[in-house]
Amino acid sequence: MRILFLSTHLPSPHSRQGGQRTSYHVSEFLSRRHEMHLLCFGTESELAVFDGQGMEIFRSWDIVPVSRWARMRGVLSSPGLPLSVAARNSGTFRGKLHRLTKSHRFDVVILDHTAIWQYASQLGSAPLCVGLMHDVLTQLWERRAGGARNGLSKLILSMEAKRIRRWEQRALSQLNLVVAQSEKDSVLLGQLNPNTPRFLIQQWVSVSVSSSPAETTTVREPSSVVFWGALDRSENTDAVAYALREIFPRVREDVPSAKFYIAGNNSEGIASITDGAPQVIRTGFINNIGPFLSSMEVALLSLRQGAGIKVKTLECMAAGVAVVTTPVGAEGIAAKHGVHFLIGETALELASYTVQLLRKPEEARQMGERAQEWFASKYDFDKHMAAFESRLVVNAQRIAKGESSGSSTPYICQDQTSREYTASKTVE
Repeated sequence: MRILFLSTHLPSPHSRQGGQRTSYHVSEFLSRRHEMHLLCFGTESELAVFDGQGMEIFRSWDIVPVSRWARMRGVLSSPGLPLSVAARNSGTFRGKLHRLTKSHRFDVVILDHTAIWQYASQLGSAPLCVGLMHDVLTQLWERRAGGARNGLSKLILSMEAKRIRRWEQRALSQLNLVVAQSEKDSVLLGQLNPNTPRFLIQQWVSVSVSSSPAETTTVREPSSVVFWGALDRSENTDAVAYALREIFPRVREDVPSAKFYIAGNNSEGIASITDGAPQVIRTGFINNIGPFLSSMEVALLSLRQGAGIKVKTLECMAAGVAVVTTPVGAEGIAAKHGVHFLIGETALELASYTVQLLRKPEEARQMGERAQEWFASKYDFDKHMAAFESRLVVNAQRIAKGESSGSSTPYICQDQTSREYTASKTVE
């Protein structure tokens, strides 16, 4: 098949964002048997570190830079769209998409991230149109409204959440298939539009697990606590601020030797609340995060905002570190509270669980091992992608024959002859 991958971000195996890594590995898997083309947006921060590595999986690739001004222009030029969707409204992107669809006959178009679904109407009725969902924007904005600190902010955010809900319902109706990355998100999508067929895959997790994770000997730093996440995302900076103001001070009252490591890209943005705080260490981004997480006793993931399954929680579990998190940090993860991680509703509960594990390192080690074993038994990215590929093949064949693309019977795509890829870099 010939597949066009449209993305609101730059997919990369070296990205500092979990969603972009998942997008890349979805593309990489499909490129093993099919011809992949990429058209995506690239933010200033993404382009600053982009070196073209990994792009050989695409027959062609093209990037539309998106600056703050470009996002503002999109918002001003499309008042009918919700803000987070309008920020990716681009005439340049539409022009490139039009030229691609005129010069190539695509069997499948994958629209990666919800904001890119606005371009489904530009594709016509010929290709299989698939939406790859990372966050349910309705839930994301409803949580932002719920966490607003004053009445005016709550009103504005609530109005935007309602606009998002109406838009997502309409956008889903233009897709032949929507792909979620957790059972919880699949259910939410079904509530928004029950008529759009849904499929489930797993997120790419960069921390690898050995076949016998419990046999791996790890030296952990005593009384160490870690937060890991992209610190240019508001839900992560909120989680760090919440931990530093309401949770970690309580931990240090009971465990004075406790140290709190904050790891992630763009950490300079939170320097004002971390630097100078007792026993708080801001590490910056860590390329090989697995060994670092494995050296910690507890991961404190105090998330209150955001939507979708949290890759950071899975990565901490895969690394064998005991996780203390919130219902938001644990949602979409079918592990058990008290067995594989601890879930606290309040700052007091989160602090109490953290202290409990720091005071009993062996208990923390055993919980981390159980989490690691659970992850190893439940997560198989390639297995889910193989099923997804089969679904694409069957549905694309049905559309080509003028049939419905809804339900499908099992189909295994046979290996095709390997081929050489050439990548063309066009950055405007």
